[in-house]
Amino acid sequence: MKIPIELRYMIYACALTLPSPIELWPETDSPIASHQIVTANRNMQYLKVKMRRCGVNLNLLRVSRQVRHEATFYFYRETEWRFSGINGWMVASAFMFMSAFMFTSAFMFTSREKYAWQYIKCITLPLPVRHTTQGRAQQRWGMIRPAVSKRASVRLAKQIPFDVPDGWEYESSVKDVCVALGKCMNLEVLRLVLPKWCDMEVVDQGVMKDFAGRIERLREVVGEGLKVELVKLGGVKTAIGDLITADEKQERLVKGLTEKGWKVRTAKCDKFGRYDVGDV
Repeated sequence: MKIPIELRYMIYACALTLPSPIELWPETDSPIASHQIVTANRNMQYLKVKMRRCGVNLNLLRVSRQVRHEATFYFYRETEWRFSGINGWMVASAFMFMSAFMFTSAFMFTSREKYAWQYIKCITLPLPVRHTTQGRAQQRWGMIRPAVSKRASVRLAKQIPFDVPDGWEYESSVKDVCVALGKCMNLEVLRLVLPKWCDMEVVDQGVMKDFAGRIERLREVVGEGLKVELVKLGGVKTAIGDLITADEKQERLVKGLTEKGWKVRTAKCDKFGRYDVGDV
């Protein structure tokens, strides 16, 4: 190709730069399960409109093999990828390991760069909160819980636009994605979302302790340059019985994680699962 690489990257910056993150599994800002797929669909439609208005043209990745490789590297590196919803680890696992898609059915575009996720520089995932029990209030309100059963995993697989790997389940997805993030050559920021409505009464603390250990090992692999940030979401407008968490329990959790060097940020969702991250 005769165009100098510096000019090519200027072209990629004009054609592939998004003004906002790409949210592939949004936080619903609600503990009601039926809101999840509705919010995800609305968010995908919003992203399509946003990309069109911003002039983002993914057809550039079809020009040639060289352009596809360079442009994919730029696009994945310069975009913040979010999987903020409570089963975001499972969605991220399917996104990384089972799909060579850029946006699959949501944007009707595919990419042959199967391992493009290794270029990711900034990624947002939910703080793992596996529940050990299911109370009456959860049954009554259909609270969103991590898909820890086979039946729940099958139901979740029907809601996402990616194929899923064999044996796809919650805890293995957390483990696999942590290992994959260690292979991301440009990873600089890992954000972990803690929903305001998360029921800390039934969170398996053993899972939390194990996860904190995984993050520390990830930091050892990636290096000291990796920033780990905890994002506290607010905005639930309706009190739903005993599902609303006492702030002091979350504060104890946040305090323990900040002692490990995790920075705390705050945010508030809108109806599309969009949020801007600020300081605490």
